[in-house]
Amino acid sequence: KWHANYNKLARFQKEHGHCKPRGPTHAKLYEWSSDQRKKRRKGKLSEDQIELLDKIDFPWEANTTKWIEMYRELKDHHNDKGHLRVGQDDNSNLYDWMDAQRKRYHGIVKKPIMTDNQIEKLEDISFCWSLDGKE
Repeated sequence: KWHANYNKLARFQKEHGHCKPRGPTHAKLYEWSSDQRKKRRKGKLSEDQIELLDKIDFPWEANTTKWIEMYRELKDHHNDKGHLRVGQDDNSNLYDWMDAQRKRYHGIVKKPIMTDNQIEKLEDISFCWSLDGKE
């Protein structure tokens, strides 16, 4: 049953580009998703289940969706320009977001806690963790 619901959510994510089902059409999937968050907080999800949900960018917290949007914007920038250098004048939102990721990584900003999945995604595109933004 868990895998059947997971597969429904994975299909939803593929169709809509996110894992936040809403509205009467997706009420059961919304409820199931909400249950997964609660189960994780209570330690009732297996590592395999968490890993599968991470693979489809499941939003464990409300601001996870915003993180994914900004990550995609950074990845698009990387694909278009061939680098990750973003000036404050070019795109101040992305510049500030990158600065916040560095501070979270180094523990300067404690919350929200950076997940291993977020670190891996940024490392996959050679994100620079240096606080001055230079390699």
